[in-house]
Amino acid sequence: MSSSERENIVLESASNRKDAENLHYIETLINDGAITPIDADIYTYEIHLPPWFDEEKFKRSWKSLEYVRRIHAVSGKKANTANSRMLVSQKDVAITQFGFVGYVVLNHQKLGVQHSQEGVEGFVHLWRTIGYMLGLEDRFNLCTDDFETSAQRMALVNAHFLRPSLQNPSAEFVHMTKIMIEGMWCYSILLNYEAFMFMTKRLSNVPGHHYWDDEPRDGAKTVYKEMGWLDRVMLNILMVIHEVLLNFTLARWLLNWVFLFNTNVMNKYLPLLAMMKHGVRKAYVKIVY
Repeated sequence: MSSSERENIVLESASNRKDAENLHYIETLINDGAITPIDADIYTYEIHLPPWFDEEKFKRSWKSLEYVRRIHAVSGKKANTANSRMLVSQKDVAITQFGFVGYVVLNHQKLGVQHSQEGVEGFVHLWRTIGYMLGLEDRFNLCTDDFETSAQRMALVNAHFLRPSLQNPSAEFVHMTKIMIEGMWCYSILLNYEAFMFMTKRLSNVPGHHYWDDEPRDGAKTVYKEMGWLDRVMLNILMVIHEVLLNFTLARWLLNWVFLFNTNVMNKYLPLLAMMKHGVRKAYVKIVY
Protein backbone atom coordinates (compact mmCIF):
# COMPACT_ATOMS: atom_id res chain seq x y z
CA MET A 1 0.00 0.00 0.00
CA SER A 2 1.43 3.38 -1.01
CA SER A 3 1.76 6.30 1.41
CA SER A 4 -0.85 8.32 -0.51
CA GLU A 5 -3.29 5.42 -0.21
CA ARG A 6 -2.60 5.22 3.52
CA GLU A 7 -3.25 8.95 3.87
CA ASN A 8 -6.51 8.60 1.94
CA ILE A 9 -7.59 5.80 4.28
CA VAL A 10 -6.86 8.02 7.27
CA LEU A 11 -8.90 10.84 5.73
CA GLU A 12 -11.73 8.49 4.74
CA SER A 13 -11.72 7.08 8.25
CA ALA A 14 -12.33 10.54 9.64
CA SER A 15 -15.10 11.13 7.10
CA ASN A 16 -16.76 7.71 7.37
CA ARG A 17 -16.87 7.85 11.14
CA LYS A 18 -18.21 11.39 10.90
CA ASP A 19 -15.73 12.40 13.51
CA ALA A 20 -17.03 15.92 14.05
CA GLU A 21 -14.09 16.89 16.21
CA ASN A 22 -11.47 16.02 13.59
CA LEU A 23 -13.39 17.34 10.59
CA HIS A 24 -14.08 20.54 12.50
CA TYR A 25 -10.41 20.80 13.46
CA ILE A 26 -9.22 21.97 10.06
CA GLU A 27 -11.94 24.63 9.85
CA THR A 28 -11.05 25.87 13.31
CA LEU A 29 -7.36 25.97 12.38
CA ILE A 30 -8.04 27.89 9.16
CA ASN A 31 -10.42 30.39 10.74
CA ASP A 32 -9.70 30.87 14.44
CA GLY A 33 -6.12 29.58 14.30
CA ALA A 34 -5.08 32.18 11.75
CA ILE A 35 -6.12 35.09 13.96
CA THR A 36 -5.22 33.71 17.40
CA PRO A 37 -1.67 34.69 18.41
CA ILE A 38 0.79 32.73 20.51
CA ASP A 39 0.82 33.96 24.10
CA ALA A 40 4.26 34.92 25.42
CA ASP A 41 3.35 34.21 29.04
CA ILE A 42 4.96 30.88 29.83
CA TYR A 43 3.05 30.69 33.08
CA THR A 44 -0.32 30.38 31.35
CA TYR A 45 0.04 26.60 31.30
CA GLU A 46 0.11 24.14 34.14
CA ILE A 47 2.42 21.14 34.09
CA HIS A 48 2.45 18.32 36.62
CA LEU A 49 5.98 16.94 36.74
CA PRO A 50 6.58 13.22 37.40
CA PRO A 51 8.62 12.04 40.42
CA TRP A 52 11.64 11.19 38.27
CA PHE A 53 11.89 14.72 36.86
CA ASP A 54 15.34 16.19 37.45
CA GLU A 55 15.18 19.98 37.21
CA GLU A 56 18.90 20.37 36.53
CA LYS A 57 18.90 17.72 33.82
CA PHE A 58 15.96 19.25 31.97
CA LYS A 59 16.82 22.87 32.66
CA ARG A 60 18.43 23.40 29.24
CA SER A 61 15.47 22.05 27.28
CA TRP A 62 13.04 23.99 29.45
CA LYS A 63 14.93 27.24 28.85
CA SER A 64 15.08 26.49 25.12
CA LEU A 65 11.31 26.03 24.90
CA GLU A 66 10.75 29.18 26.93
CA TYR A 67 13.05 31.11 24.59
CA VAL A 68 11.33 29.85 21.43
CA ARG A 69 7.89 30.70 22.81
CA ARG A 70 8.94 34.23 23.71
CA ILE A 71 10.57 34.76 20.30
CA HIS A 72 7.38 33.61 18.56
CA ALA A 73 5.24 35.93 20.62
CA VAL A 74 7.53 38.97 20.51
CA SER A 75 8.24 38.74 16.76
CA GLY A 76 4.53 38.24 16.14
CA LYS A 77 3.61 41.33 18.14
CA LYS A 78 6.24 43.45 16.38
CA ALA A 79 5.04 42.27 12.98
CA ASN A 80 1.45 42.93 13.99
CA THR A 81 2.36 46.47 15.04
CA ALA A 82 3.80 47.12 11.59
CA ASN A 83 1.00 45.31 9.78
CA SER A 84 -2.23 44.33 11.52
CA ARG A 85 -2.56 41.28 9.25
CA MET A 86 0.77 39.81 10.35
CA LEU A 87 1.30 37.71 13.47
CA VAL A 88 2.72 34.38 14.60
CA SER A 89 -0.56 32.55 14.94
CA GLN A 90 -1.71 29.25 16.38
CA LYS A 91 -2.08 28.02 12.80
CA ASP A 92 1.54 28.91 12.01
CA VAL A 93 2.86 26.98 14.99
CA ALA A 94 0.58 23.99 14.31
CA ILE A 95 1.82 23.73 10.72
CA THR A 96 5.40 24.06 11.96
CA GLN A 97 4.68 21.30 14.48
CA PHE A 98 3.66 19.09 11.56
CA GLY A 99 7.16 19.40 10.11
CA PHE A 100 8.61 17.75 13.21
CA VAL A 101 6.05 15.00 13.76
CA GLY A 102 3.68 14.71 10.79
CA TYR A 103 5.99 13.08 8.27
CA VAL A 104 7.24 10.59 10.85
CA VAL A 105 3.67 9.47 11.56
CA LEU A 106 2.33 9.51 8.00
CA ASN A 107 5.41 8.53 5.98
CA HIS A 108 8.00 7.04 8.31
CA GLN A 109 9.08 4.42 5.76
CA LYS A 110 10.20 7.13 3.33
CA LEU A 111 12.41 8.62 6.02
CA GLY A 112 13.84 5.29 7.10
CA VAL A 113 12.43 5.75 10.60
CA GLN A 114 12.06 2.47 12.47
CA HIS A 115 9.52 2.44 15.28
CA SER A 116 7.01 0.35 17.16
CA GLN A 117 3.43 1.47 17.73
CA GLU A 118 4.29 2.23 21.34
CA GLY A 119 7.30 4.23 20.22
CA VAL A 120 5.43 6.41 17.73
CA GLU A 121 2.64 7.03 20.22
CA GLY A 122 5.27 8.20 22.70
CA PHE A 123 6.76 10.45 20.02
CA VAL A 124 3.34 12.02 19.37
CA HIS A 125 2.87 12.54 23.11
CA LEU A 126 6.26 14.27 23.28
CA TRP A 127 5.25 16.71 20.55
CA ARG A 128 1.87 17.23 22.12
CA THR A 129 3.70 18.40 25.23
CA ILE A 130 6.16 20.54 23.27
CA GLY A 131 3.31 22.13 21.33
CA TYR A 132 1.51 22.88 24.58
CA MET A 133 4.63 24.42 26.10
CA LEU A 134 5.12 26.56 22.99
CA GLY A 135 1.66 28.03 23.47
CA LEU A 136 -0.50 25.83 21.25
CA GLU A 137 -4.02 25.57 22.56
CA ASP A 138 -5.41 22.03 22.67
CA ARG A 139 -7.97 22.81 19.97
CA PHE A 140 -5.13 23.66 17.55
CA ASN A 141 -2.55 21.10 18.68
CA LEU A 142 -1.94 18.42 16.05
CA CYS A 143 -1.14 15.88 18.72
CA THR A 144 -3.90 14.68 21.01
CA ASP A 145 -4.26 11.97 23.64
CA ASP A 146 -5.53 9.60 20.92
CA PHE A 147 -3.08 8.43 18.25
CA GLU A 148 -5.70 7.83 15.54
CA THR A 149 -7.14 11.31 16.05
CA SER A 150 -3.65 12.80 15.87
CA ALA A 151 -2.87 10.94 12.63
CA GLN A 152 -6.13 12.19 11.11
CA ARG A 153 -5.31 15.77 12.05
CA MET A 154 -1.87 15.42 10.47
CA ALA A 155 -3.33 13.99 7.27
CA LEU A 156 -5.78 16.89 7.10
CA VAL A 157 -3.04 19.48 7.62
CA ASN A 158 -0.93 17.86 4.92
CA ALA A 159 -3.87 17.75 2.50
CA HIS A 160 -5.00 21.34 3.15
CA PHE A 161 -1.71 23.18 3.65
CA LEU A 162 1.50 21.31 2.87
CA ARG A 163 0.69 19.50 -0.37
CA PRO A 164 -1.12 22.39 -2.13
CA SER A 165 1.68 24.80 -1.20
CA LEU A 166 4.36 22.41 -2.44
CA GLN A 167 2.48 21.76 -5.67
CA ASN A 168 2.24 25.47 -6.45
CA PRO A 169 5.10 27.18 -4.62
CA SER A 170 5.40 30.94 -4.74
CA ALA A 171 8.49 32.70 -6.07
CA GLU A 172 9.24 33.86 -2.53
CA PHE A 173 9.10 30.28 -1.25
CA VAL A 174 11.51 29.05 -3.93
CA HIS A 175 13.91 31.92 -3.27
CA MET A 176 13.86 31.40 0.50
CA THR A 177 14.27 27.61 0.40
CA LYS A 178 17.13 27.83 -2.09
CA ILE A 179 18.99 30.26 0.15
CA MET A 180 18.40 28.06 3.20
CA ILE A 181 19.44 24.77 1.61
CA GLU A 182 22.38 26.16 -0.32
CA GLY A 183 23.51 27.98 2.81
CA MET A 184 23.49 24.72 4.76
CA TRP A 185 25.49 22.88 2.09
CA CYS A 186 28.63 23.54 4.13
CA TYR A 187 27.11 21.38 6.83
CA SER A 188 26.39 18.42 4.55
CA ILE A 189 27.44 17.86 0.97
CA LEU A 190 24.21 15.89 0.43
CA LEU A 191 22.08 19.03 0.69
CA ASN A 192 21.15 19.48 -2.94
CA TYR A 193 18.18 21.79 -3.56
CA GLU A 194 16.38 19.81 -6.26
CA ALA A 195 16.92 16.49 -4.49
CA PHE A 196 15.83 17.89 -1.14
CA MET A 197 12.65 19.43 -2.56
CA PHE A 198 11.84 16.21 -4.42
CA MET A 199 12.02 14.25 -1.18
CA THR A 200 9.95 16.85 0.68
CA LYS A 201 7.24 16.76 -1.97
CA ARG A 202 7.44 12.98 -1.95
CA LEU A 203 6.79 12.98 1.80
CA SER A 204 3.68 15.11 1.20
CA ASN A 205 2.53 12.73 -1.56
CA VAL A 206 2.68 15.34 -4.31
CA PRO A 207 1.78 13.58 -7.61
CA GLY A 208 4.71 12.68 -9.86
CA HIS A 209 7.22 12.24 -7.05
CA HIS A 210 7.44 8.47 -7.29
CA TYR A 211 10.88 6.91 -7.61
CA TRP A 212 10.89 3.13 -7.43
CA ASP A 213 9.57 1.00 -10.30
CA ASP A 214 6.91 -0.69 -8.17
CA GLU A 215 5.32 2.56 -6.97
CA PRO A 216 1.91 3.63 -8.34
CA ARG A 217 2.12 6.45 -10.89
CA ASP A 218 -1.41 7.86 -10.52
CA GLY A 219 -1.15 9.05 -14.12
CA ALA A 220 1.43 11.69 -13.21
CA LYS A 221 4.69 12.24 -15.05
CA THR A 222 7.92 11.08 -13.44
CA VAL A 223 9.42 14.30 -12.10
CA TYR A 224 12.92 13.10 -11.27
CA LYS A 225 13.62 12.11 -14.88
CA GLU A 226 13.52 15.79 -15.81
CA MET A 227 16.15 16.71 -13.22
CA GLY A 228 19.78 17.43 -14.09
CA TRP A 229 22.31 14.62 -13.83
CA LEU A 230 23.96 15.91 -10.64
CA ASP A 231 20.57 16.45 -8.97
CA ARG A 232 19.59 12.89 -9.89
CA VAL A 233 22.83 11.48 -8.50
CA MET A 234 22.30 13.28 -5.19
CA LEU A 235 18.66 12.19 -5.12
CA ASN A 236 19.66 8.59 -5.72
CA ILE A 237 22.09 8.71 -2.81
CA LEU A 238 19.45 10.17 -0.49
CA MET A 239 16.81 7.68 -1.60
CA VAL A 240 19.12 4.72 -1.04
CA ILE A 241 20.12 6.01 2.40
CA HIS A 242 16.59 6.73 3.63
CA GLU A 243 14.54 4.03 1.99
CA VAL A 244 17.05 1.18 1.81
CA LEU A 245 20.06 1.43 4.13
CA LEU A 246 18.24 2.79 7.17
CA ASN A 247 16.19 -0.39 7.27
CA PHE A 248 19.30 -2.22 8.50
CA THR A 249 20.62 -1.88 12.04
CA LEU A 250 24.30 -1.87 11.07
CA ALA A 251 23.74 0.83 8.45
CA ARG A 252 21.81 2.97 10.95
CA TRP A 253 24.60 2.63 13.48
CA LEU A 254 27.25 3.57 10.91
CA LEU A 255 25.30 6.52 9.49
CA ASN A 256 24.50 7.82 12.98
CA TRP A 257 28.19 7.64 13.86
CA VAL A 258 29.12 9.55 10.69
CA PHE A 259 26.47 12.17 11.47
CA LEU A 260 27.66 12.65 15.05
CA PHE A 261 31.31 12.79 14.00
CA ASN A 262 30.50 15.33 11.30
CA THR A 263 28.44 17.45 13.72
CA ASN A 264 30.63 17.35 16.80
CA VAL A 265 34.10 17.17 15.25
CA MET A 266 34.39 18.12 11.58
CA ASN A 267 31.95 21.03 11.43
CA LYS A 268 33.18 22.35 14.75
CA TYR A 269 36.94 22.02 14.39
CA LEU A 270 37.66 21.37 10.71
CA PRO A 271 34.79 22.67 8.52
CA LEU A 272 36.30 21.70 5.18
CA LEU A 273 33.24 22.48 3.06
CA ALA A 274 32.93 25.94 4.60
CA MET A 275 36.64 26.52 4.00
CA MET A 276 36.24 25.58 0.35
CA LYS A 277 33.27 27.89 -0.12
CA HIS A 278 34.06 30.86 2.12
CA GLY A 279 37.74 30.63 2.97
CA VAL A 280 39.43 29.59 6.20
CA ARG A 281 38.75 32.76 8.19
CA LYS A 282 35.03 32.84 7.49
CA ALA A 283 34.62 29.10 7.96
CA TYR A 284 34.64 29.37 11.74
CA VAL A 285 31.53 31.02 13.14
CA LYS A 286 30.00 31.38 16.56
CA ILE A 287 26.29 30.71 16.65
CA VAL A 288 24.51 32.82 19.22
CA TYR A 289 20.93 32.03 20.24
